[in-house]
Amino acid sequence: MTFLRYPHLCKYGNIEVQDIEYGVAHIFPKLDGTNSSVWYSHTHDGQCDSTIVLGTGSRNRTLHMPVTGGSAPKDNAGFNAWAQGQCSYGGENNGPLGDFFSELSNRKYRLYGEWLVPHTVQHYHDSAWRKFYIFDVLDEETGKFLEYEVDQPLLEQFKLDYVPCIQKIKNGSWENFLHVAKTCRYLLKDENDSPGEGIVIKNYGWSNKQNNQVWAKVVTAEFKDDFHKAMGPNVLEGKSPAQAICDKACTSALVEKEYAKIVVAEGEWSNKFIPRLFHTVYYSVVTEELWDCLKDLKFNALVNFKELQQLCIQKVKQVKPELFSA
Repeated sequence: MTFLRYPHLCKYGNIEVQDIEYGVAHIFPKLDGTNSSVWYSHTHDGQCDSTIVLGTGSRNRTLHMPVTGGSAPKDNAGFNAWAQGQCSYGGENNGPLGDFFSELSNRKYRLYGEWLVPHTVQHYHDSAWRKFYIFDVLDEETGKFLEYEVDQPLLEQFKLDYVPCIQKIKNGSWENFLHVAKTCRYLLKDENDSPGEGIVIKNYGWSNKQNNQVWAKVVTAEFKDDFHKAMGPNVLEGKSPAQAICDKACTSALVEKEYAKIVVAEGEWSNKFIPRLFHTVYYSVVTEELWDCLKDLKFNALVNFKELQQLCIQKVKQVKPELFSA
């Protein structure tokens, strides 16, 4: 079993998750940590004995595969060290994670979750930090995620932390989902009124037009946008389409979030990551926001993507000037 990247969460309203609201949708809090995964890999130890080894991953790469004797120089803000400490490999003194995989070693389960370390949202309860909150269990034999009603009792049996379903909504609407996102207080300090990151929408009986199992998200940075309101014929107001898209989609919150992702993934900031920050901000605008922006423009605009990229770079420099000072 090798590294498998967790599917990208699509912004609710994106064509990739069109009609996900029809049927029963399970709503979950969206945590703001670092995406992590863990799995067991069955290998040979050279003596004809089957050995079970633990693999861990970040959002984009494998962190550690003990069978190779290798360890990545960075371990996703401490996740790999924590996960490896859960498993004794001899079957004794396992933590809950080790017990889960040891007792279910005949099942090809892969756990995806959020390793909660300081990121953009800083006001979680003190006791919530540095825990692995599982949000999906992949059955690799079927290629599908287990439904919540199946994985919840399984995770509880092994006393593993998981992200709970906070509501089920049948044939929901943007207003329904927005209300849940605004009122969700999971793991947040009571004395702080700031919202969490948002919610994730899962419909286990639905797949998109490509027959893929994809989930949707509503994030708090979008609360100021009226999802249903078209910007009207005067949306450009003398601006180029690229400028209008940048103004709407390339927000300070987006820049800060992408910056924080790099710092968490790498353990520190270095100016050598500046091109990467430019790329990830622009990529997020194009993949996450472009469809909605074009809908706002009535699909009646010719976008100069080179201009859009340069405008996104300018926005990064505006939001993070300290990165470019001598």
